[in-house]
Order: sequence, then structure tokens, then C-alpha cells
Amino acid sequence: AEWLALEGLLKEISPELDKIRTLDLNVKMGHEEYVHGHAARWRCTRTSMNRQVGVLRDLLQRFDVLGSTLEARHQAWKLDLEGGGELRPEPCIHTSSGFDPSTFSVSYVHKKVLEVLVET
Repeated sequence: AEWLALEGLLKEISPELDKIRTLDLNVKMGHEEYVHGHAARWRCTRTSMNRQVGVLRDLLQRFDVLGSTLEARHQAWKLDLEGGGELRPEPCIHTSSGFDPSTFSVSYVHKKVLEVLVET
């Protein structure tokens, strides 16, 4: 996800945000881009994690979640683990069982679109 663009969009108190019917995001939680020399690199920080969770929470003020890939990723991870999958480095964020939920896709629909569908 383009975190800065989403933050800017959510700060808008304008009809522009209401023109968006759906959002499909590829999310990479806890990582922020920083410039080191001339190359952009990624690092994981608590500050970026908190900011990104806030953005996803703020999206819920105008949008509802249609679905995500989190459950499918979790099921695939469990099968890999049960099948003796290779050990990987500890991820930036993880559940108590070790699942890394930091990368997923999520789809949102504007609440006004749902209201119209329910009324018809």
C-alpha cells in the first residue's frame, strides 16, 4: 500500500473520498521506505506499524471490508509448517504461533455503496 497517499486521502474532508467506490490494497505492514545512499530500502519500525494500523482503522470510517487474503495465507502457512517447511527468519510482526500477517491483500467497498444495495 502507498501509505502516504492513503494518509493524505483520509485527511481530505471533501467529496473526493466519497467518489471512491472500492479500494483493493496490497498491504505490507510495519515497513517503511527510507533512503540509504541512492537506493531505497525497507525497514520495520514500531512507529510505522502504529501509523499503518491507524490508516487501516481510519479506512473503516467510510469503507467496509469485503475480504482479504489473510485466512488463505494462514491456511497455507499451517500446511507448510505441518509439512516440515523450511525455517525462516523471524518476521517483523507475527502471531504467538509464528504466523507472519504483515503482507496481505484486502478489498474495501464504500459504505454508501452498500447502503444503496441494501435499499434496493
